[in-house]
Amino acid sequence: MLCKDAISDGSLSRAAAASLPDHSVVVLGIGAVISGNSARYGGAFFGCGAHIDASAAVASAPPTASVGGGVGFFCVDANNTLPSPALWLSAPAGGVAGASAGGYGDMYATPPVALAVEETTPGVTASGMVFGRGTLSASDGLGQQVVDAGLSLGVVPLDSHVMVTGAERGVAFVAVDGLAHLELISAAADGSLLPLDASLKLSLVRSSEETADPEVSTSVTMRITACPRGLGSDTQSALASNVLVCSPCDEGSYSDVESIEPCRAIPACPAFSLRPGSANTTHLVACMCKAGTWSPEAPLVTACRPCPVGAVCVGGDERPKAMYGWKLIDTATFRFAECPIASACRGGFVEPECGPTYNPDSYLCRQCAANSYRSRDG
Repeated sequence: MLCKDAISDGSLSRAAAASLPDHSVVVLGIGAVISGNSARYGGAFFGCGAHIDASAAVASAPPTASVGGGVGFFCVDANNTLPSPALWLSAPAGGVAGASAGGYGDMYATPPVALAVEETTPGVTASGMVFGRGTLSASDGLGQQVVDAGLSLGVVPLDSHVMVTGAERGVAFVAVDGLAHLELISAAADGSLLPLDASLKLSLVRSSEETADPEVSTSVTMRITACPRGLGSDTQSALASNVLVCSPCDEGSYSDVESIEPCRAIPACPAFSLRPGSANTTHLVACMCKAGTWSPEAPLVTACRPCPVGAVCVGGDERPKAMYGWKLIDTATFRFAECPIASACRGGFVEPECGPTYNPDSYLCRQCAANSYRSRDG
């Protein structure tokens, strides 16, 4: 049992307590003053396995702890439970008002005794890809969330075939929210073993031995898979000789199936064509003819052809259409002819192509429609 040295008169005695077998009692004698005590853990008291009798002491200024337990910090028992307060402290008769802690437990706190998953890690993850989510919190024997930057989370795979990266030095608990963030952790395995169900052991680790922390751990499970569409094996990774490390396909490459292979280079398009859009990593976008050209092929294999005389070609997979004053006369070869009466042929972008006073079934819209006549005929 340790008692902080800021007790003003230093009057401290230790005696056996018949009412508390197997425990010692630390007594603060009459006249002892607790005045502005401060420590990282337990502003006024830090106790393990002993009873502190401070009932005769006087608290004149509130104690503070920079991390936990503004008044006192106490150990838990072998079952990670905190004994009844009557077993570890008889507080000053006037109480200890205004105590505070920078992390958790303005009055009392204990070492962390449990871990809780606040945000789950992904149930399925590509080998070598960071989890992207997952947070854990720790709580003490009083049920308070532990906020302690001196804690970190050790991450160890329970399967010898699995490699964890991003946690080589542990995952720190952030002082702002008290959480350990697993977003940048990844798990990887040899591609020949995938898919593989894996478990990771998450254990609390303290950067120093200031407190008697019990062993606290939990585990998460996930399925490690090969690289899904849009990802491929990163053969340049330092880990590539041991495990599969997936990474997003770079511009100019793609992967349209789940595999353990690298992304494939996007092949060049035939002449006078291109692949619309820039996002081709998850599938191979078909090549399309540029404006002013066309092709009878689908999908495109050979170079696109120049637009026929008398036609308009908008590109893509569209067929040539007659321009104004022209009409398609051969659908097999896409040959166009100029109409004798330009105004009779409205072009291939409207239906019907022949004007309203011309017979749409006539060659080059030459004939008048029913109930219509040429003005020269009277």
